[in-house]
Amino acid sequence: MTTTSDRQSLIMAIKNLPLLSKNNIRIINTVNNPDVDVDELVAVLSSCPVLVARLLGLANSSYFGWTTPITDLKVAIIQVLGLNLVKSLALSIALNIEFDTKACPEFDTEFYWNFILTQAFLAQKLASKSPDESLSATRVYSTALMTEIGILAAVFVWPEEMNAVFSTCEKNLDCINEQIKLRFGMNYHGLGYLLLCSWHLPEMYSEPLKYLASDAAETEEAMLVLLLRLGRKLTQRLFAGEIEDLTPYSQELERFSWTEQSFSEVLQDIEMRKAEIQELAAIIMG
Repeated sequence: MTTTSDRQSLIMAIKNLPLLSKNNIRIINTVNNPDVDVDELVAVLSSCPVLVARLLGLANSSYFGWTTPITDLKVAIIQVLGLNLVKSLALSIALNIEFDTKACPEFDTEFYWNFILTQAFLAQKLASKSPDESLSATRVYSTALMTEIGILAAVFVWPEEMNAVFSTCEKNLDCINEQIKLRFGMNYHGLGYLLLCSWHLPEMYSEPLKYLASDAAETEEAMLVLLLRLGRKLTQRLFAGEIEDLTPYSQELERFSWTEQSFSEVLQDIEMRKAEIQELAAIIMG
């Protein structure tokens, strides 16, 4: 079992992850610029051929249903994906490129990205159904993509220990979270928070992870954090095939002003598009 001293060393390790490449820093700064136009975004993203290839793959996927092949990134942004979605996807792909997880064979990358995308799309759609003006569907989606990044960081830094975690927990995220906290002194939301802070990403990504890590009930962004927690819980139930009964969510329906019909429609839509989301996950993985 990891001692207190060992844990402190492990936490220092997460702070000493390799710095982002200069090119990825430029990409991240660009996608986080609210005033960037399409031409500038295309120019910056084009500096990373892998990123462009994966974005074009996403634009041509069945999820978006575009029948004519898209071979130009600007066309993909304007006609298919949209500026905000491209910025969010580019960020997640750029960060994914930074991590090599081959040293941890028990880590199921396909499951990870499938879960992340399902959670992000689910939270985004639920946000769009709420009249709460603090819940921007675009921001909810972007933030949801970041919520589990601490797992990637842990796999990268401590592959042998994480191999044991996945052998014990398989694909149970609650179990994984408990094991990470037991071994490293904080859960993976806390590790993700340290990682995003060390990479100097905007607080819009890191702050929710801090609240998720602490299980805080009241925060400055209580509704966003509550929605992220709900999205994670619902995604786990979707993957387990346990979403038919809406009774456990009566409080959430009331707090977010959702109708049972709108809530159910979102869940059914995500359920029906599981194969398409899985295709997106495969493209992000490359």
